[in-house]
Amino acid sequence: MLYPNPFNYPDTGRTTQEYNHRKKRNEVFGQNRHHATVLETGEYLERCMVYIDLNMGRTGMINHPAQWKWSGYNEIQKPRRKNILIDYEALRELSGFESFEMFQSAHKKWINDSLANDGGKRKSHWT
Repeated sequence: MLYPNPFNYPDTGRTTQEYNHRKKRNEVFGQNRHHATVLETGEYLERCMVYIDLNMGRTGMINHPAQWKWSGYNEIQKPRRKNILIDYEALRELSGFESFEMFQSAHKKWINDSLANDGGKRKSHWT
């Protein structure tokens, strides 16, 4: 069974079919692997955002999250006016910043610091 590709990522359907065929599975790719987790505010939330923003870089497809059209990085650095995905005010408040602009500046620095310090490499404690 081919599942719809809600994100329009290239070849996701074919990859899912091939994987399921090899593993003799009949479910959504990655099903049961991902689950919701309650996040703390402050530094833990910030580290989670940075790690997630750097995910596509770890695949080798991009060098910086700004290059990935669907990244959370772009949602934060270039907020949309329509079809808004993030509650920017809540994010600012949870992170403890006085303004969203201050949060944006800090977020950009966290990403750049992570790339400069460890190249955004995978960290085993996150997976």
